[in-house]
Amino acid sequence: MYHELFKNRNLPVIIDDLDHIYRDPASVRILKCLCNTDSVKQLRWPSRHTDIVSGEVPASFTTSSPVCLIANEWQTKNANFQAIEDRAIVVHFVPSSVEIHAKVADWFDDPDVYGFVGEVLPFIPRHSMRHYEKGSQLRQALPNAWKGPLLQSMGVDDEVRALVLFITSPGYANDAERIAAFEAAGFGSRATFYRVKKRMGIT
Repeated sequence: MYHELFKNRNLPVIIDDLDHIYRDPASVRILKCLCNTDSVKQLRWPSRHTDIVSGEVPASFTTSSPVCLIANEWQTKNANFQAIEDRAIVVHFVPSSVEIHAKVADWFDDPDVYGFVGEVLPFIPRHSMRHYEKGSQLRQALPNAWKGPLLQSMGVDDEVRALVLFITSPGYANDAERIAAFEAAGFGSRATFYRVKKRMGIT
């Protein structure tokens, strides 16, 4: 990292997938200097590394690089990262499930999976674009039984998952048959079936 920052000094720096750096105290020390709010920052690397000994990279240098750090999770309990956070403008990018679904429409070309995910969107605890690709893979592998594994991978709760499968299955002609299957599978009573159905907005 030190070598790359020297080579690209004064240029904008974006460090993605930051999560593994949390565990490296040396990297954290560099970031604390790099993220300093001064317009010109000084970085040091007190090391006998061959690049420094040879003079290819100096033991210290200055840079005006603006910095963007991207992480899946920000470790605020880490004291060193609290120091970095104090130097930063923190932006939490948390798009809603509806926003993710709309964006996926720009590139996803499996209408069956896209439509199904759209139907259960309110019941996905933590939505991700990866769910759509998983859905396509599951539909190819299990053309008649892909919905259950997809719902499970998306973290949809058991009651909703069971109801969706019973309602979308061609094996049941009416609610009476669905309720019997719902009860037989141990998901609850007739009242539970209708409670979940109402929660899902299904008439």
